[in-house]
Amino acid sequence: MKKIFFLLSAAFIFSVKNIKAQTAEKIPCPSIVLKGPAGNTVEEGDSLVLKVNPLGKAYDNIGVTYNWAISSGFIEQGQGTARIKINTEGLKGQTVTASVELGGLEAACNNISSYAAEVIEKHPKPKAPAKPAAKPKAKGSSKRI
Repeated sequence: MKKIFFLLSAAFIFSVKNIKAQTAEKIPCPSIVLKGPAGNTVEEGDSLVLKVNPLGKAYDNIGVTYNWAISSGFIEQGQGTARIKINTEGLKGQTVTASVELGGLEAACNNISSYAAEVIEKHPKPKAPAKPAAKPKAKGSSKRI
């Protein structure tokens, strides 16, 4: 029984030292890149979707947090995540600027990034070509004799 206790204690101490060694390593600062629509434009009424590019495997277990702020419109979904949808209803002609602040990074790291997109007039969707009208059936004369 003493041998088992000794082995378990040694294994525990070894694993704690391993964890401390891993957490003591400094993770390099990530490059925070925001992606949005092509041409940095969105049609009024469409959702402006923005996302933070993945930071890399080193950050998978750190618990990075995301805090978004926008200049106009409102966040439909995604606050607190790496991806948001912004409602652009009534914003034609305005520029929407979104900023994200990442929490959980080293204090020396830049933790803020921004993206700006212009809200343009909604283009009407092209109508589907009309189907040709059905031809009326020819009425034949059917007389009974």
